[in-house]
Amino acid sequence: MMTHIAIITELKIIAPLEVFSKLSGHNKTIRGKNMKNLMSITLLSVLVFLNAKAASAMPSVGDWVRYDGIYSAHAFTLEQTLTEYDTSAQKFKLVETVDFGQGPKTTESWKALNELASTDMVEYVLAHCAEQKGTLERVSVKAGSFDTCKLPTDDGKGTINAAPVPFAIVKAHIIDAKTGQPVDLELSSYKNGQ
Repeated sequence: MMTHIAIITELKIIAPLEVFSKLSGHNKTIRGKNMKNLMSITLLSVLVFLNAKAASAMPSVGDWVRYDGIYSAHAFTLEQTLTEYDTSAQKFKLVETVDFGQGPKTTESWKALNELASTDMVEYVLAHCAEQKGTLERVSVKAGSFDTCKLPTDDGKGTINAAPVPFAIVKAHIIDAKTGQPVDLELSSYKNGQ
């Protein structure tokens, strides 16, 4: 029996300063189970709409991350990289590859500057973590140990640990709103662009 994972469109992390994590995806068959809504998590794409006036440092071409994840007891990897920048449109090309062990699936999309986390945004979040209902936490993952701000998701059922790494996510535990299935991610490797 063939089933598909559909697109997760958006997960909001609500705090006094709104933080959004854009999620995107595509269809995928996984071992005959009905697992709707995961795939590629354009994770941070954490948009921090700061009511304050934090400067907006740009992400960089060449930013790359790899996450190891579990969705409903199924392991997967997610890689994200910014491959080019269109100066006239002020957008980055984001290439995402997800693999549930049945071969990688790659998608490309263009992201505006305000859809990607900047170093300044993440540093602001870290400096004002408690104001955003977060807690400072040291997290160790395959990619290393990081001082993070652990932020709750808007449904209160998940958390995202943000740090100044490309795409800003070091660790995440999210509950899929449509299926109730847990999604866990950990940063396994990263490289800062130029």
